Amino acid sequence: MIEATRTVVAHADPHAVASRLRDFATLARDDPGTSSCTRLGAGPVAAGARWRATARFLGHRAVLVFELVRDEPELIRFVGAHGGTTATREIALTAGPLPGTTRVTHRARVDFHGEERLATVFARLALKHEADGAEAGLRRLLDA
Repeated sequence: MIEATRTVVAHADPHAVASRLRDFATLARDDPGTSSCTRLGAGPVAAGARWRATARFLGHRAVLVFELVRDEPELIRFVGAHGGTTATREIALTAGPLPGTTRVTHRARVDFHGEERLATVFARLALKHEADGAEAGLRRLLDA
């Protein structure tokens, strides 16, 4: 298991930030590791909604299907799977340091299973690099 956490402050209230980040396609658009993301199905974005995301990690292209598994005002969690890999993206929302702001903590976690566990050492460094790029993308998305 490898994990990276980044925190940014958004100049918007928690409700507005949550409504923007609960659509995985919006979140993935500013993620440098994600080349495409498409919603599967229709209807409102709520727990159970799914997206197909194509990502590049450690030089390999992977297609993961992410599902919104937790959709609460303070916590949004997506879980994606591909072969021997499970990826979790969790977004915690708390009041920011100033009125009308929100502290956004984004945690990315990748679990490798079976033979893919051998990639953990290399993936740890790559995930740190990806998390730095994702933090910049998250700042762009929230400041837009």
